[in-house]
Amino acid sequence: MTVSCATYTCELRNRPQPERIDPKRLALFLRRRHPVGTAGEVAACTGIPVRTVQSYLASTPSVPSALSLIRLISAYGPDVLVELMPVPPRWLDSAWRDHQRAQVEDELQRAEDALARLRLEERPHV
Repeated sequence: MTVSCATYTCELRNRPQPERIDPKRLALFLRRRHPVGTAGEVAACTGIPVRTVQSYLASTPSVPSALSLIRLISAYGPDVLVELMPVPPRWLDSAWRDHQRAQVEDELQRAEDALARLRLEERPHV
């Protein structure tokens, strides 16, 4: 495809596209997140129609639209972007690490809360 603008013409078809999204990687990511009922689960989490999600999971998957990508990021955080980008930029790697840290801290807090509840429920053995 040739793009022209006033005095400048650019040939696009043979240029490398390192930032291009690999839809097969998206399908793998979604299947890992939701191994059972993938399309329905992703649709429920993102608000993307089930048929659209099914197109992401097909044998020749389609690339998500910008709106769908925003919904995926909103639902899955930086994890989905890290998965889709061949070489994530530094800011994204930092955001991903912060997100992972927050998830682990939340998990640790839930475990501590559960342990505290168990301690409150302990009764002396008779």
